[in-house]
Order: sequence, then C-alpha cells, then structure tokens
Amino acid sequence: MTRLTALLLLCCGQALACEGVSFDNVWIREPPPGNGPVAAYLTVKNAGTEMAVLKDWQGEAFAHVMLHATKRVDDRVQMLNQPELAVPAGASVVLAPGGMHLMLMKANAPVVAGKHYGLSVSCNGASTPFDATVRREEAPTP
Repeated sequence: MTRLTALLLLCCGQALACEGVSFDNVWIREPPPGNGPVAAYLTVKNAGTEMAVLKDWQGEAFAHVMLHATKRVDDRVQMLNQPELAVPAGASVVLAPGGMHLMLMKANAPVVAGKHYGLSVSCNGASTPFDATVRREEAPTP
C-alpha cells in the first residue's frame, strides 16, 4: 500500500465516521460577569444508518468541556458527568436547559452575547467541528 493510498483511507474513513450527524440550534447561555462555568445547548441529529457515539468534547476558547446530565434528587439538583452521548440512527438528542447540557469551563476571555465559538466532538473516532453563538437567556425556574 502506498502512502497516498493509506492517507486516503484514513481521511475518507474519518469523513464517513459521522456521516449524517448534524448540530442544530447550538447556543451558549451568557453567564453573569466572571469566569465561572458556562452552559451550552444544542440538538444532535443523526440522519445516518449507524449509531453515533460522541465524546471528548472540546472548545477553542475553553480549558475543557464536559457533557452533563441533570438529575433532581429531592430538593437538590445534581449535574452528573457523562462519558459519551449515543445518538441512534435516525434519531435526535436535545441538550436543553434543565436537562443534558455541555459545561464549558474556564473561558480565555469574557463570554458575552453575540460572540461565536468553535466547538468540536469526537464522533465515532473522528473530530467533528460545529459553532455556537452566545445568547442572553433567562434561567429556568426550578
């Protein structure tokens, strides 16, 4: 096998790893002033024919990104770190306030309404980029 053939197989194999996966309505809630964690929300659609497994979330302007599930226990709310998000073929998963969401940690500059950020996730082993816009939103009432 030549180097070119090997490179093409690697490139095309990664391109097909997330075929049919798209990210819609991606937004980041504008936080209060400071450098605390920031929540991001989106809808992941899998129009492909295979399960899409998303993990290793990244943000160009954040030290690290985590996938959290929100769990209510009595009168407390807990955020539980999730190692991956599985999206079945032909399905969508919504990450929304009060439910699953991304936590963007330690922004390298203030996160303000109107700014755009590049995010990415490993989808079946291939890095898949998408963009998010910061919006000013009211927090849901518990």
